[in-house]
Order: sequence, then structure tokens, then C-alpha cells
Amino acid sequence: MQFPAAIVFGTMIDVAEYVLKPISFSNYFEQWLLCVVCISIALSFIFLGHLDGVREGTIAAAVFVGLITKQTNKLMKKVEAVALA
Repeated sequence: MQFPAAIVFGTMIDVAEYVLKPISFSNYFEQWLLCVVCISIALSFIFLGHLDGVREGTIAAAVFVGLITKQTNKLMKKVEAVALA
């Protein structure tokens, strides 16, 4: 059940990246607001019809998922290099 959800989630990330690519912000704070606050609010309205559940946990998850993914990718590249050597 996780595999189809991962495919859908990955596809949604790719589509969001494609849609948001022309939008450019000059500093980190503006980029952070775009990614966390705007997307979360839009999804809340789309799926719930009202603003609900967008608080500090949403922001923390958005920040830490990216950081953890970056570290995991580094580790997996090392594992792949060892496994393929």
C-alpha cells in the first residue's frame, strides 16, 4: 500500500516543482514561506474546504523532511558506491 502512495506523492512533488519553477524569490525566508505556508494553506482549502491543521508541526515537517532526505541521499550514494564496487 505504501508503494502506490509513494508514486503519487513523488508525482505531486514533480508537478509542484514544474508549476512553481518560474516563480523566483531572492531570499531564503521568501522561499520558505512559499513552500510551507502557501502550499499547506492551498491544500487545506482544496481538500477540506477551510483552513485547518496548518500550524508549527506542518512547518517543522516541511523543513525536517527536506533535511533528512538530503542526509539519506548522501548515505545511499555511499552505500551504492560500495555495493557496485
